[in-house]
Amino acid sequence: MERFMSENERLSPLRRGRPRDNDTTKAVLNAALVLVESGRIADITINHIALYSGVAKSTIYRRWPNVSAVLMDAFFDDIEPLIIYDKQMPVIESMRITIKKLIEVLQSKHGLLFRYLLGSAQYDTEVREVFIQRWLEPRRQLGKQIILHAIERGEISSHTDRDLLLDCIFGAIYYKYMVSFSLVTPEFVDKVIDCAFGGLARD
Repeated sequence: MERFMSENERLSPLRRGRPRDNDTTKAVLNAALVLVESGRIADITINHIALYSGVAKSTIYRRWPNVSAVLMDAFFDDIEPLIIYDKQMPVIESMRITIKKLIEVLQSKHGLLFRYLLGSAQYDTEVREVFIQRWLEPRRQLGKQIILHAIERGEISSHTDRDLLLDCIFGAIYYKYMVSFSLVTPEFVDKVIDCAFGGLARD
């Protein structure tokens, strides 16, 4: 399986200065995830993370500006390896598998954290910037690459609007998940994929 990844995917405006010590970073991010599972996300503080991780608050603040930034990195580092596309597969099947895995992840312990981060992005401009740069845009670029590969292989029409296709798919998925708060089932994902690709016959 080959993973598409843009060279900037792992970069974040919240990560400035000298390279981090991996053990310290891992301790902080692991502590953040444990705290997410054990209580209300909005109640988590840097002090809680410092106490649980054994890392000094001053060290944490040198690397992250606030709790949301820590949680953002914890979320991304934990789930990014799980959300991949396989370009060797037909695009429709690759999309099915990847989106079903995304939904599985978001309906696990990560779901509340994802909603919290998205909510924080509404008023915290730095969190919003990182959410877009590290989650939305990289995911969108990966999707566009896999669609372009399918076009080059002749699977779908060369006139396919990649942005519109992704909007149709993920718009439906995120609306059901984030707005209607409904359960997103594998059957629903199949229907969305079939509908989105239904009119994209080969030239």
